[in-house]
Amino acid sequence: MNDDSSMSGEALYELVLTRRQIALIRDETFYPEPEELLGVVDRRGVRLHLPLWVYEDMQGHVAAAANHCKDRKLQGELDKLFDRLEDFLDSVA
Repeated sequence: MNDDSSMSGEALYELVLTRRQIALIRDETFYPEPEELLGVVDRRGVRLHLPLWVYEDMQGHVAAAANHCKDRKLQGELDKLFDRLEDFLDSVA
């Protein structure tokens, strides 16, 4: 999945998230860098190209939001997103 490198020389990894997953990160977490969520949109979703540490940070924000969420449906969506990020990180580690 390592498909490029950033200007700083860090390896970038592609991850495709749905528009809903991007909206969850942007709207339901305290993720500090929403501009990192910009990517190429196609039929599969939004293609992100980021260093691994950014995905790890993103996963932490999703976990915190899920743990403090009072809405069960929203919590379930955040839990699924956490699992998606965890599976991705496990696959590239």
